[in-house]
Amino acid sequence: MRIPRRMSMNNLISRIDKDELAARAVFFSSVNRPLDFDGIKPDCKDHVHVVVIGTDHRMLFMLRQAALLAHYLNFDDETGGNRTVLTVVDPSAKNFDDLITLKSRIDSADYLSNLTKVCPWSCEMWHGEKESGNQTHSYIDINLRIVGLGNMSMNDFIVDLLNADEHQRVTMVAYKDILENIKVNKEIIHTKYFQKYEVPRTDVTYGDDNEIMNLKAAKKINTIYHFSKYLGDIKACDIDNVYRYSQAIKIFANNTKGRDLDVRWDEEKDLRLKLSNVYCADGIMSKIRGFKCDTPKDFLKTVASHLKQFAKCEHSRWNVEKLILGFREWNAQESYEYEFLYGSEAKDYRDRKKKEESAHIDICSNRTLRRIDLESVKYDNFFMLAIPYIISFSQG
Repeated sequence: MRIPRRMSMNNLISRIDKDELAARAVFFSSVNRPLDFDGIKPDCKDHVHVVVIGTDHRMLFMLRQAALLAHYLNFDDETGGNRTVLTVVDPSAKNFDDLITLKSRIDSADYLSNLTKVCPWSCEMWHGEKESGNQTHSYIDINLRIVGLGNMSMNDFIVDLLNADEHQRVTMVAYKDILENIKVNKEIIHTKYFQKYEVPRTDVTYGDDNEIMNLKAAKKINTIYHFSKYLGDIKACDIDNVYRYSQAIKIFANNTKGRDLDVRWDEEKDLRLKLSNVYCADGIMSKIRGFKCDTPKDFLKTVASHLKQFAKCEHSRWNVEKLILGFREWNAQESYEYEFLYGSEAKDYRDRKKKEESAHIDICSNRTLRRIDLESVKYDNFFMLAIPYIISFSQG
């Protein structure tokens, strides 16, 4: 499809890296099953494992897309249980030093930004030397592994990996020629969840944002922070009370129309904020896939009965999104200084840190968020309850 010669400044496609467009095409392709296959419920013991084979610019964008997308209701931020595992395989790594060089390259990639500074990570030659970091008490639900094969064949590595854990749902992501050379006898592997995503070597072009993004959902989500006056009077003791959000949800469902959404969307000039709404919309289906609800009303009942878990999952996704978009968590000095501030001074400090230094107080565990910023928890809860109406609107 040809891209029109004249593109407005608000066209997101013209402002996004071509390899991110390729990654979106791969991960949202109708021919591929989702990374979580048939869905992951809060009590599920499985975790998603995405294996990216190759380390060029495009493959690292595949890693980025998986990190943005793969967040699930069963992650336990107290124990680190059920983390999504992202494995990058460097077939050309001859020794451990090659992996350390790759780790430095991933750390400095502006399209991955601050993710590796916070998430658990490891570099390892398969069955050989290993180094790891951020393993203790990390609240991030992504575990990054950088693997070199040494003298091991790709096929042997894949068989070993698939037999390592029966509770993983594995997706291999690679170019066609690499995937064709992977011959796995499914009868000898433990996991019943295994698939391959084929990555195109040519660029994927789009003339319309809506072809690769659910902009109707993103625009609806963009209005959520306009509901502060309806959420402001919810007290801490009522923050998880579904009924307390009913008035705001009713207005959100009925009084945010298409034209108003377009106006607010066009008024927003910050690319990071627009993409944040797109990435938020991307994550909706993985939250609801496992429940197999027939109608939005049925799903609303499901959300209401699991509200804290849904909101916790959304905060985990939001943490990774913000790190990838270039925000960072507060350091110890900033947290210390903030302890002495109250009221407007505290708000001014938070706003200044976010605007001038891209330092966000809410990049933290869900437990910490509930202790330091209950207002943000209200918005997570509100968004979860609004999902059925966002889906109905975007599909209508």
